[in-house]
Amino acid sequence: MIERQVILPLSVRDYLGEIADYIVGLNSPEHAVNYVHELVAEVNRLSYLADTLPVSTSPFVLQYHAHAKRFNVKQGVWCVIFHVEEDFVIIDRILPSKLVTS
Repeated sequence: MIERQVILPLSVRDYLGEIADYIVGLNSPEHAVNYVHELVAEVNRLSYLADTLPVSTSPFVLQYHAHAKRFNVKQGVWCVIFHVEEDFVIIDRILPSKLVTS
């Protein structure tokens, strides 16, 4: 099994901040920080799972990269769209799963 480094580009990190800001509006800042940390921990599982997931056939997912894959996290609430390049898993987008069409 190959272990790869997971890359969270600035746009994805900014979106994680937006998720945290939204949660702060509903709950406490501590809860928001914990939620985002748990989300990132699940995303980091792609370091060893990325090769086991197939390339998506969904046009919605493939708009982000020609070899994009998807991975649902936080009990299916979030969809992580990513691709693999050499020794890296590059996260293209994290979206609410309800927005991702097949």
